[in-house]
Amino acid sequence: EKDYPGCKVYRLEQNYRSTKHILSVAHSVVRNNKQRLPKKRWTANAKGEKAKVLAFEDQIAESLYVVTSIREELHDNGRNFCDFVILYRTNAQSRVLEDALRAAGIPYIIVGGVRFYERKEIKDVLAYLRLICNPKDSISLKRVINFPLRGIGDTSVEKLEQFAQESGIPLLEAAGRADEVESISARIEAQIKQFHNLIRKYACLRVELSAGELARTLVDEIGILRKFKATGTEESYGRGENVGELLSAVDNFSKRHNSNDLEHFLEEVSLITDIDSWDDRSNAVTLMTLHSAKGLEFPVVYMTGLEEGLFPLSRSLNTNEELEEERRLFYVGATRAEERLYMTWAARRLRYGEYFENLASRFLEEVDDRFVERIDLRRTYRERPHTEHPRGSTNGRRQRQEETMPAYEDFSQDAQSFYVGCEVRHPSFGLGKIVGMDGSGETAKLSVKFYDVGVKRLLVKYAKLETVG
Repeated sequence: EKDYPGCKVYRLEQNYRSTKHILSVAHSVVRNNKQRLPKKRWTANAKGEKAKVLAFEDQIAESLYVVTSIREELHDNGRNFCDFVILYRTNAQSRVLEDALRAAGIPYIIVGGVRFYERKEIKDVLAYLRLICNPKDSISLKRVINFPLRGIGDTSVEKLEQFAQESGIPLLEAAGRADEVESISARIEAQIKQFHNLIRKYACLRVELSAGELARTLVDEIGILRKFKATGTEESYGRGENVGELLSAVDNFSKRHNSNDLEHFLEEVSLITDIDSWDDRSNAVTLMTLHSAKGLEFPVVYMTGLEEGLFPLSRSLNTNEELEEERRLFYVGATRAEERLYMTWAARRLRYGEYFENLASRFLEEVDDRFVERIDLRRTYRERPHTEHPRGSTNGRRQRQEETMPAYEDFSQDAQSFYVGCEVRHPSFGLGKIVGMDGSGETAKLSVKFYDVGVKRLLVKYAKLETVG
């Protein structure tokens, strides 16, 4: 309009897909964007049922409700599996939803992505865990001996394999004797032996640490999350979140089965991947991120994970432009629904192996109550804090979110004399103060508020903290 002031503007305002209630839900949120042309969407479709906003205790309860609701829709309304879509903001959220659908025997497909346990970063971490449990697993060893990059190329691995065959020993044992392979350079030999020592160390730690603690400490030491975070792309953030979700899966397995045996978890994962190799794609529930949903439509839509810091993403709160893009994404998700729309959130969510308290997304607050039915299905109802900043203000929310969102790093360390209020220094995070402590001695877990990067959770036995003053 600025470039061509005499042009005539035609606004495409009619929606042919959704009911009046669903369209009103979407409009009541997106109208809060300031950088948009004024327009009012309308539809000639029926008013339809009110959308539902549902609060749950955690992500397990949320996923079980989705499965139960799908079953009820199938039974009561004669729907097919292909009538449903489950939407989420980040790929990592699919894991718990996949588990619930699989347990219920409901076929599903993931559009615009791959199933959780088929993602590269998940396969890489699982290969480490399998090798720790079974030192003779040469396939897993070859997958991760150069991940993260150690400068160990295919030629060096082939020489190591030849040495192992000639000596009649497993490949991992050959790695520990790399100095006996004359054709491998001293630099590569050192990297191979360092890898061997890493695997052996964690094989010994299996009797000292729980499955969840071992997996988290391993991920910390090999630096996968730091690598993803340093890359700084949307894709790398997503990969980091997937690894964090895998750590949560290990913890959740231990709690469900009252078992800290890592092998049992790996056996379950193997069973899952075998089941996933069969899939009736002609009639299945669809799972996808909100970004992948543009242009599609389904009779029934579940928008999950509507929590501050997750949707909208915490990093989108830095600028109005990014926040408005998240709001447009909400509009896209809501208007994928033709007949029924369910919007869900969890009061706490397991991320990186720990539970974090959540606030409902500001988008749910912006929805006009005339068009939704709000249902609280938590075991214990929690009032929103009275000190909450007014709608539209991000400062209070951002501060709360920075304090509660999980960090990409979770370090640990040698035993020293630590106490709440003690000042410490970390080689990467700098100076900070201990604000919480769980346990004592080498197994103590510390919450440290670093002056530059915020709160981090640290395990004393393996981190590199030193006291100051």
